[in-house]
Amino acid sequence: MKEKIYDYLHDIECKLNDEERKRQINSGVQTPDLTDLLEYARKNSEYYANIEKPDIKLFPVVDKQILKDNRDRIFVKEYADKETVTKKTSGSTGTPFAVEHCMDKWYRHVADLKYFGELAGYRDLDSLCYFRAMPTASEEAQKRDNIWQLDICDLSEENLTKYYHFMIEKKCVALLAYASSLETAVNFWSEKFPENKLYVKTVICISETLTDTVREKLETYFGEGVQVRARYSNTENGILGQEIGVPGRYTLNWASYYFEVLKLESDEPADEGELGRIVVTDLYNRAFPMIRYDTGDVAKISYRDGEYPCFYDLMGRRMDLIHTAAGGVVSPFLISQTFKCAKGVAQWQFIQKTLKDYVVKIVVEEGHEKPTCDECIRSFKKILGEDVNIVIEYVDEVPVLNSLKRKLIISEL
Repeated sequence: MKEKIYDYLHDIECKLNDEERKRQINSGVQTPDLTDLLEYARKNSEYYANIEKPDIKLFPVVDKQILKDNRDRIFVKEYADKETVTKKTSGSTGTPFAVEHCMDKWYRHVADLKYFGELAGYRDLDSLCYFRAMPTASEEAQKRDNIWQLDICDLSEENLTKYYHFMIEKKCVALLAYASSLETAVNFWSEKFPENKLYVKTVICISETLTDTVREKLETYFGEGVQVRARYSNTENGILGQEIGVPGRYTLNWASYYFEVLKLESDEPADEGELGRIVVTDLYNRAFPMIRYDTGDVAKISYRDGEYPCFYDLMGRRMDLIHTAAGGVVSPFLISQTFKCAKGVAQWQFIQKTLKDYVVKIVVEEGHEKPTCDECIRSFKKILGEDVNIVIEYVDEVPVLNSLKRKLIISEL
């Protein structure tokens, strides 16, 4: 198993530095591994059997519901008697879903974790603390991998104090967590333990939007030299991308996936710089081929000479896109940026009720007066329309979903 993982690790490094592969993808030429996957799906998956040839444009765009409804036709029958790993999503922001990974896909996923961890400054087998809901790894597995799972279902002061001392004991150099969990932790630690005796040098935020405010809090508390990175991933596929250099720009995992950004209302490619739907093809899952999978997420794509295309303005899901009074679509990134001018805001949530009615929930930082947010409201009206209604509500906490993720932007249209 280890040999297979390290072979894949070498393959990832080679492909992400392959100049010819970069040229092919930037020019829209299918890479050989994508063609091989499509041909495999045509020959082995009943759902794709009638596709004329291994051309990505001939394959249908699918979403979770389509995959669920056609599970038996998509699943490759020869894997019925082979070992697979089932990955399940909670459905907290959409449709509950389960997908089988063949073992080669699982090994590839482990290699992706190692590669992108190193890019974030975290070396394999360094001590890492993983803040997650309902930890599942056994104590033996945690010791073996040096990855310590800490339950975020109860982020009480008592538990956060315990976690702080546990991380010192284990000399954890890396943190992996939802941005909202990290914000809660750092807000408490900065008051309780202002000197910061932790060893943390790498912070990887997953599943939620990493706002500038939270990034600044993390960088301030953990100090000079800390690397704070947002990672783009999902349960059904794996690591899709990660911030490497410029905050907000995601280096994509073109070694393990093929990416498309399609228009919001059609399956045509979005223009460069146009907000569109993220569509992913997994190059390594042979048990359950996921081809042109609409993740439900949105972003803009940027093409760069000599480099792979990257994503930016990656925030929120399509179902939570905000609309202007005139019906136009607003990038969630603009909403997030507007809060940078608000002083004394610990947490926020932006909710669209109708085309002209919006509610902003504000949690005030301890020790601050309630901010009026007048400047924010003026900025919102410039973006959304001067005749919109924006109501500010001051709350004790922005609620989290059952998965313990916190949605910053919600559309009730």
